[in-house]
Amino acid sequence: MTARSGLPPAGTRAHREADHRDNQKGRHRVHTRHQRCIS
Repeated sequence: MTARSGLPPAGTRAHREADHRDNQKGRHRVHTRHQRCIS
């Protein structure tokens, strides 16, 4: 359901950790993840 490739489905711990790493790089914002999943 996410627009990202190579990451586990949303709701998994690995996905949240990957979100954190992406956020540190400035590629994505963690608080937009739910909006992307719902859309």
